[in-house]
Formats: sequence, C-alpha cells, structure tokens
Amino acid sequence: MTKKENNWEDFLRGSAVDRCAVEVLARNNRNLRAFSILGIIMMSFAIIFGWLMRDIFTFSTEFIVMWVYFLVMYLFNRFTTGNIKRVTTVFYLWIIPIMIIGIIMGTFGDPKEPSITIMVFLCVLPMFILDKPWRIVLFILMNSVVYTICCYMAKTTELFMADMIDLILFTVLGVGVNCLILQDRINNVEYAMEMRLIAETDALTELNNRGAGEEKVRQLMRQGKSGMLLLIDVDNFKDVNDRYGHLNGDNVLKSVSLCLRQSFRDNDVGIRFGGDEFMIFAQSLENQEDGRIYIDRIIQKIRRLSIPDMPEYHFSVSIGAAFFQHETHKSFETIYREADEALYQAKRSGKDSYSFSQDT
Repeated sequence: MTKKENNWEDFLRGSAVDRCAVEVLARNNRNLRAFSILGIIMMSFAIIFGWLMRDIFTFSTEFIVMWVYFLVMYLFNRFTTGNIKRVTTVFYLWIIPIMIIGIIMGTFGDPKEPSITIMVFLCVLPMFILDKPWRIVLFILMNSVVYTICCYMAKTTELFMADMIDLILFTVLGVGVNCLILQDRINNVEYAMEMRLIAETDALTELNNRGAGEEKVRQLMRQGKSGMLLLIDVDNFKDVNDRYGHLNGDNVLKSVSLCLRQSFRDNDVGIRFGGDEFMIFAQSLENQEDGRIYIDRIIQKIRRLSIPDMPEYHFSVSIGAAFFQHETHKSFETIYREADEALYQAKRSGKDSYSFSQDT
C-alpha cells in the first residue's frame, strides 16, 4: 500500500504524511483533545497547589488564565465534534500563544534568573502534533530565534550567554527527539492503515468487504449524503462454477469487480456483498435519468468482458436500484430491501437487465 521512506531526506519532506492524510487528520483531532485535557488537569493542580501554599508562594493568576485557555480549547474541539478539517494549522495556532507565554515568563517576566521553561516547551509541545518533520523542525527553530531576541533584550550579557548555551542544547535535543519519535509515529500510522485496509478489503475482488463497506454507506447516510444504492448479481454464476470450475469462477468475480472499479467515481463506495453479489453506493445520483446512464455504462462494460479459458461464456449481470434522500429518513435496511426487491424484478424479467425500486 505504501512506499516507506528509505532516507532522512524523504522522511523530512513528509511524503508519508501526505499518503496518510486522512489518518493523520483523525489522530491530530484526538491529540488536540488529549492536549487540552492534559492542560486542564495540569493547570487545575497548579491552581489548587498555589492557593493552598499562597502564604509561602505568590499565587499566580497566570495559571487561571491558562486553565481557561485550555478549557476553551477543549470546548472548541468538542463543539466541532473532533472533526476539524485543518486541525494541524489549528494545533499550531493553539500552541503558539503557549510558547509566547513561556518566552515572556522566561525573559521579561524573570530577567534576573536563568530560564528553563521555554527549553522544556521546545522539546515537549511539538510532540503532540503529527505533522511533516520539516515543519516541526522549523517551528522549533523559529521559537528558538524569538526566545534569543527576547532574552537579548531582557537579560544581562552573562545571563544571556548562559541561557544561550542551554537553548542550543535543548534546541538540538528538541529537534532530535521529535524527529525520532515522529518517525516511529508515522510508521505506526502507515502500519495501522495497512492493517485496516487488509481487514476492510475483500481479498479476491479488492473491493470493500461487506462489514466495512456497509458501515461506510451507513455513515454517508448519517451525514445526509444522497445517492443510488445498487445491488448487482452475476447471472448464472452457479453454472460457471459447475461447468468451468471454481478457479474460473474466481476469475469471473475478479473481472466483474475490475469492471465495477473502472466505473466508479471518486466518492462511490463499492462492496463485495457476498458470493457473486456486489453493492455500489453512488453518491449524488438522485433520479432515474442519471441512474440509467450510470447503470447502462456498467452493463455495457460487463457485456464486453471475456476470459480466454471461457470463450463461450458471456458476461451479464442483473441490477436492482433504489435511491436514498436524507429528507426521507429511510434507514439502510429499508433502502437495501427496496434495491433487493428491484433486483428480484430484474431477474424475473430475463436477467442481463436492471430495475428501479417501485418506491423510487
């Protein structure tokens, strides 16, 4: 499925992140929520400890501000149901103010002492983001430059030099640790996607298997996506197995599935529903006129198929179609039953044909 990076140049460019864009998006949404929850917990402990020890330490309202900040971040993630489309950009926008606060606290906020806060932030904060390595490295370096400028303006030459030594060490550490961890995380994402693809794909036809495909169709219906559901049955398939053998039967199924895949549009869902039965959910097809064009194209492609070991065999399929529109509030089971009844009607009319549901 994927081409593994074989050198650091390919890794830093982040081509694997592009290949795994959907999974990276999902994981960064989860990471953003986890980051906000962790921030709320940390600031809660800081507020409680600071209030209990207020006689010894000066209670800092900065912890309350940060607690509110993390709470807003969490609510934002919950309000968007964890499906932010440009979550990586949002992640950086949330983290940058935290970095700025750390820089100000470590320079102008405490100009007479060496600072370690920003050094820790450089190493830790980028670990929450799953992104192209070159962007994370650039993020770390830019924050180091900003800290250097602020430190030069706020501190004495002696403290500035001391902080610069620590900053160089932590910047190198931050870049190194983040790159090493990121490489493992990206490899884990690719491996997870490969395993998911294997689990969701029918090995013979390379279409979605029934469980995965049906869930994708249900999800599209829940999202209000209209479309046409097709049930496709290979005509006289039992005779193929009896006459030509199961190996050629498999070749028929592979040929039909290849034809179907070539007929798909980008947002269509194709499924091997079981045995010689296939299912397609063609999004945005809402009327019989468009449906006929789509189905006729499939039937004509299948009629032209041939297998060298079966010169006398003529490919044909029967198709039942039903339409789904969100405003009808029909369930998947209802649409499936309507398409199945239409398929039965197509078979009764002589096969090598199609029929639309009477409820369409």
